[in-house]
Amino acid sequence: MMGDLHGAAEQISPVMSMPPELRMATVTNYLVEMDARLRDKRFHRSDIASDLREQIREFNAAALSADQVAEEDG
Repeated sequence: MMGDLHGAAEQISPVMSMPPELRMATVTNYLVEMDARLRDKRFHRSDIASDLREQIREFNAAALSADQVAEEDG
């Protein structure tokens, strides 16, 4: 991420459009780590960081929902 939030947003944009059923733990864990980095105090006043964190939460929540549905169907 290297402090470049615009670059980070561009890099994860394709990932954020993945269908929930394809959101593997590898991807969601990476985004959890990114979310932790975005909590750093240097990003507290950044709208971009706030937007990215919200996208990450929504992405991971949808992934968990898809996993739960798959388990119920299985």
